[in-house]
Parts: sequence; structure tokens; C-alpha cells
Amino acid sequence: MRSLTHVNVLESMAVLATKIFSRIFENMVRNLGDFQLQMLLGFKGFVADWGPARLLSVGVCAGFCGEMRGMCRSGWALRLCLLSLCAWSQGKELNACQTGPEVKQVTTGEEVVGPTIRTYLCYRLPADAGQGGLRIDGRLDEAAWSKAAWSEEFVDIEGEAKPKPRYVTRMKMLWDETCLYIAAELQEPHVWGNLLVRDSVIFHDNDFELFLDPEGDGVNYGELEINALNTVWDLRLPKPYRDGGQADDGWTLGRLRTGVFVDGTLNKSTDTDTAWSIEIAIPWSDLVTLNDPEQPIRRAVRDGSVLKSYETLSEAESAAQLGGKTLPGGKTLKPQDGTQWRINFSRVEWQHEMQSGRYQRQSGVPENNWVWSPQGVIDMHRPETWGILKFTTRPAGSVELGK
Repeated sequence: MRSLTHVNVLESMAVLATKIFSRIFENMVRNLGDFQLQMLLGFKGFVADWGPARLLSVGVCAGFCGEMRGMCRSGWALRLCLLSLCAWSQGKELNACQTGPEVKQVTTGEEVVGPTIRTYLCYRLPADAGQGGLRIDGRLDEAAWSKAAWSEEFVDIEGEAKPKPRYVTRMKMLWDETCLYIAAELQEPHVWGNLLVRDSVIFHDNDFELFLDPEGDGVNYGELEINALNTVWDLRLPKPYRDGGQADDGWTLGRLRTGVFVDGTLNKSTDTDTAWSIEIAIPWSDLVTLNDPEQPIRRAVRDGSVLKSYETLSEAESAAQLGGKTLPGGKTLKPQDGTQWRINFSRVEWQHEMQSGRYQRQSGVPENNWVWSPQGVIDMHRPETWGILKFTTRPAGSVELGK
């Protein structure tokens, strides 16, 4: 057997440390304050080219100095060094101010169980955005958006081991006293859509989708789908489909605002488009009803993909789905500094064909599912694998974006 060099031994130690502390790593990332997170990201960039020997030495020295100065009462110095070492050994990029660290799920033996969980640090809408917040027209040309960082590019729903998506998709977010704001940009040479009725099966067109669980408990979560015609399907899931959940198609984000802009020409096959972009504003007050057991579940009745009406589940059926959980009276879901939600985004992309001059899904060809935080399987309704949305009260633009 070939003897390991000194560096290889240290690299092996670093990988082993990562496996041992994977759970600790995830918990510490989730509990970092905004200032500490930014320090971590900056430190990671500074030591990006260091080898394991220097990182290990710095970790020991910083831990010792922190102990001497009392810094380790909160575990901050040791946390910083351990996180940097783990991030280096995993080969993960921490892009300053953009999305925060990626977190691996539990490891058993040599294999990682579950996909990488991504994190997005969401800043407040800058004060100079003006009263009334953002225009929701899909154009993304306001100065406030330039101060918010883009997410990583979307990947296949099953993870990076699958082929890279044909077209780039990315998103960014901001928030203020009234709303969560989401922007998305989808490269697309053929922008098309057919569905015009709300609560139709929007993913039968190419679409953009949002999955949101403010409580982070995997139940009573919301889903929003939108196509290039700015037609939406908003629904809530009392529990995932795999657990017997039934979609509440009648649940409505009553004050929702959405906008779509097409860089090209919609539904025109004779030219090549560039992209379509989306803006979404979701009021905090609308999200409280996710946990309202007194709001009956209504299922959509459709003709093919198109909504025709709703049917209401019996009181007993609705109660069995919702489990009687509710938020205390007057509670708001408006976040505080450090609040964390579970969230994910998906893009459904079909191969198309033309029928009588109209775009249609290509028969017999399955869709592509491209997501922000990989699910590991072709199933968006696994909230435990969604990404992490972390709110900070610092305004967008207060920290320079990573290059």
C-alpha cells in the first residue's frame, strides 16, 4: 500500500472532521447571527487558497486565543474556524452576501444521505426604495433589486449528478414591513403559455414555482405556480401528498401581486426569445391563513388542465387534513432578525411542439424539473429537503455584493 504524505493525512483528517461534525455544522450555520455569518463568508474567501495544514493551524490558534480572551463563551471563534475547515474540505463555495453556506444532511459511512440544503440571506428593502415598495411588473429594473444578490443557478431536481439544465434560472429576494418580494429570471428561447384561468394546472405550461413553509414543520405549507401569461395557481398543503395530504386549491393569496416581463415575443415561434422574468409580492397577512383549520379545504374540479369549479371537503375531512392547528389570535408571520423559514423554487420546462400554430407540450416526453435547492428525488413535496430562507433586518446594499 502506498504511504500517505503529510498533506494527504491532513486532508483525510479534514474530510473525517467534516463527516463527524456534519450535524453540528448545520446547526451552527442556522444559528449564526447576521454579523457572524458575514464574517464567516469573508474569512472563507480570504483563506480560499490555503491548504488544510494552514487552516488547521489557524483553527487551533484562533481557538486558543479566543479562549484566552473569553471569546469562546459563545463559541464564536471556534465556530468560525470549524465552519471554514468544513467548507474547505467539502469544496463548497460560500459567496459573500449571496446565499450563505450550503449544508450537507446527515452522513452515514462514506455516503451522504439527502441532498445539499442551500441557504439564502434575505435583506430588507432599502429605505430609498420609496413609499409603496417595488413596482411589481416583472422588469427587475429598479435600483433596489440591483442591491439584492442572485441565488445560485438552478440545478436538476435530483441534484448536480444529473445533467446541467439547458437554460439558466436564478432568483433573488427582499422583504419589508408588508411583503416578501421575489424576483426570478428564466433564460428561454421560446417563451410560451396557454393557461389563462387561475388555479388551472399551471405546470402543464412552462412555469416557475414557489414552495413556502414559514413554520418549518413540514405541514400547512403554501405553493404558488406562475406561467408566462402571469396566470397563477395558489394552493396550500395540510401535509405532503406522500402522507395522504390533499391540495386545498381554494386557498387564495388574496393580496398577492405578480408581474411577468418577456424579453422577446410571447407565443411566437418564428423568432428566438431571450428570457422571461417574474416579480412576486406576498403579504405577510395572507400567509397566516396557511394554519387556519376553520377554512375548509376546496378541491379543484377541472376540464383537463383548466379550472371549472371547486368542491368542498366535509368538515370532518377538512379537520382530519388540517389537524386542528392554528396560530394564536393576532399573530403575524412578519419575520424578525434571524428568522428562518423553509423555502424552495422549481422551474418546469417542457419540450414543445407546434399544433395548428400553437405551442403544446411534446407528447410522450417528460418535463424537466430544475430547482434552487436540490430535492434528491423527483418530488417537490418533501419540505425537509427545501432550502433555508434567513431574514436579516440589515438593508440591501449595506454589504458589498460578492464578485
